[in-house]
Amino acid sequence: MSARPVMRTRYHWRCECGAHSRGGFLIQSDAKYAADRHVWSKYKDKGHPTPEVHTTEEPRPY
Repeated sequence: MSARPVMRTRYHWRCECGAHSRGGFLIQSDAKYAADRHVWSKYKDKGHPTPEVHTTEEPRPY
């Protein structure tokens, strides 16, 4: 009998322009900050859409 894997929530961001986070974040505010940096660094004052933060449930590695 095998035990179910322990799951953990990971936070990611994605943008309408097609950009997205390359890895997950353990803290939601870290994902939000990375999404904000995407807009600040490349699209300042150009009306770029705001990226959204979403979650996934991934097995916790041991």
